[in-house]
Amino acid sequence: MLSSYAVYELPVGHRKQFGKHWNRVLNGVAGNWQLAGFLQLRGGFPLTIFAPDASGTGSRGPRANCLGSARVFGYGQNSPDGGIQWFDPSPYGAPATGAFGTCGVGTVRGPGLRTFDLSLQKAFPIDERKRFEFRAEFINLTNTPIFYSPNTGLGPGLGTICCSQGPRNIQFGLKLYY
Repeated sequence: MLSSYAVYELPVGHRKQFGKHWNRVLNGVAGNWQLAGFLQLRGGFPLTIFAPDASGTGSRGPRANCLGSARVFGYGQNSPDGGIQWFDPSPYGAPATGAFGTCGVGTVRGPGLRTFDLSLQKAFPIDERKRFEFRAEFINLTNTPIFYSPNTGLGPGLGTICCSQGPRNIQFGLKLYY
């Protein structure tokens, strides 16, 4: 997991590298802006493949049988039933009656997370104590899909992802500090 945050004050406006001699109106509109970015990179969570309880013990976490090696397709494989086929369902089967499943816990990894958020803000001073602050925020600026975990229950749809979180979000704000 990596989370990184940076704030950069643009070098434009009075007492800055560019725009030192701007008039008050131009400086009020184009000067003293701040840019901030937030980057999140995360690996996928470990997933366990579940099956119906064939052991007869009333187990609350019955696992499937592993019949081969796990194979993760990732984002490139579409499911015939819609969505994304995240991993191959063929190496998994139901345990025999009276037996526990052979698959371990966390044998497959789900999709990770990659997002970049950006904000742009500027303060408009009114007097020494009062000011307006304008903000524009772009959440998931790159509009990268944020997928939910794939289906981990043995049966139709095993390994498919059918949903994701919403797309890019843009919001504006205006605050009065007094």
